[in-house]
Amino acid sequence: VPYTRRRVGSIVHAKACFVTADAGSGRRYGSNGKSKLIVGTVVAVGSNCSKLRRQYLVKILLKVIFLTILVVSWTQNYESIQGLVVVDNTKNESSSVEVSVTTERKFDWSQVKSRLCRNGVPNTSLGETLFSLARKVLNSDYSTVEDVHNKKMVDTFYTGFFGAVGKTNIYLYMSQEGGNESMIYIPVWKCANNFIREWLQKRFKRVVVIRPEMVLSFLQARGRATTPCVVTAIRDPIFHFLSGYNEMEHRVWRHIVHPVSRPPPFYLERSFETENNRRQRFKEFVSNVLYDGFDKFGGLELEHVFPPSRILSGLSKLGLQLTTYLPSLVNLTSTWPHFLANAYPGLPSLQDTPDPASMGMHGSSLDEMGFYRAAKDVWAEQGDAARALCILHSFDYACWDDLPDGIPELCQDMYSEETFVDAIMNS
Repeated sequence: VPYTRRRVGSIVHAKACFVTADAGSGRRYGSNGKSKLIVGTVVAVGSNCSKLRRQYLVKILLKVIFLTILVVSWTQNYESIQGLVVVDNTKNESSSVEVSVTTERKFDWSQVKSRLCRNGVPNTSLGETLFSLARKVLNSDYSTVEDVHNKKMVDTFYTGFFGAVGKTNIYLYMSQEGGNESMIYIPVWKCANNFIREWLQKRFKRVVVIRPEMVLSFLQARGRATTPCVVTAIRDPIFHFLSGYNEMEHRVWRHIVHPVSRPPPFYLERSFETENNRRQRFKEFVSNVLYDGFDKFGGLELEHVFPPSRILSGLSKLGLQLTTYLPSLVNLTSTWPHFLANAYPGLPSLQDTPDPASMGMHGSSLDEMGFYRAAKDVWAEQGDAARALCILHSFDYACWDDLPDGIPELCQDMYSEETFVDAIMNS
């Protein structure tokens, strides 16, 4: 707008009655990485006009400009006008009217989404591409990461179940004798896993704790259908990562777990005595996850931050598919029984089901040292670490369609960038 005002400035001082305008557009980039389309218009009115005539001319021109911007907004796939600000400066020599219109682009990633998630299963062949894009956001030098080592990291992150190797369990409920139905609950760490496990085991006597790779043969041996109802519960994927990080830090702080790698991941060397140090510590943790390899996290239970979508890949490898899922953990004591009754009508009545006394809460929920708060602060900054997290969780936002809050705006911006789209579509 200032540039446009200078352009019309040469005619503003003409001693005549006239009205003219100029307009320009561009994108405004905030410190949070978001951008919006800005359309700026300057209206200049000559000084030799009566006040009545000046107002009349300006009103007509403003209407024309406003309608033009609306048309341009629609044709350019922009969905809404955020605000209109008019400043009228009626001095003797000239008058000016400024119109500032902000519009937001519609987010459409249907093609990219279908490439990231096929038939409800992450396309994990793109995992290395996502890691590469996230590293570039952090400007990390990862040229020394060996291809074999890198592939192992990506496969571990994006495929499997939650739990130590050989000790992963899922929970199988079978209908009464003579029935053919069965239901499987797939645990996701930091998604009310403790609460749901306790609830199932207290409510149903016929719950079998079993390793995932054994479930189909177990059902076949008992004459059960091998297409069980498979359910789980999740939360927003990025806040799942933040909560998982908090759980890891709490366990280190309480000496529940100990790093076994020497040297350990370098984020552990950062003091956590101040808020700023804790925020920096989380940023370094994200860098460690992307760059250093998971072997350095030995003993620290890094699985807490693995994305929920990895169970979809794990199920697919076993020939199973998720039937449905609970997309939010809000009011779980009431929503979980209702969800389960709808998902699996073959269950006995769920009325008068007692809630587990502990509610499945971990000590980390109290956030005594502020680790969770620091991680959420870093996410709120919308800086490089937050942008990297968006890329790391692309599979999740592509596969989980029913998340109540949808895709965060920052992640929408990241998924709309030409670099991201080209990398996903052309890998």
